[in-house]
Amino acid sequence: MKGGIFQLPRAIAEGMIAQAQAGWPEEICGLLAADGTGRVVEWLPVPNVAADKQITYRMAPMHQLLAFERMDEEGWTLAAIYHSHPQSAAYPSPKDRHDAFDPYDGVPLYPGTPYLILSLADRDAPAIRAFLLPTRDEVVEMRVEIV
Repeated sequence: MKGGIFQLPRAIAEGMIAQAQAGWPEEICGLLAADGTGRVVEWLPVPNVAADKQITYRMAPMHQLLAFERMDEEGWTLAAIYHSHPQSAAYPSPKDRHDAFDPYDGVPLYPGTPYLILSLADRDAPAIRAFLLPTRDEVVEMRVEIV
């Protein structure tokens, strides 16, 4: 299964990288919003409230809700969920894959939504990769195009 292409505007990619660098050595997270044509138009940082922010993320529930409310107000849709890996490769960890699914019934929390991971393992050359997680055991990479 091929994942297709995820187009990410350069200004948003640069904003995400700046957010990750400012948050280093902790993981940062947030949402990407798309307009009616599917074009990514905004990145919405959400504070990480995980107990150990250096190895995982948990979006602050109220801030995540506010981000979704803003998307609704603007007529945007969820384009992607993103977070950083400050020390490791841009690839979904077992915890990343687990957390993308409802713990009670195993249903994807955001079906068909790409997960972007920004790696700062090489701080001079940040990497952004996109993945679909159709099941907890299946990882489908999308090609990221910076436009």
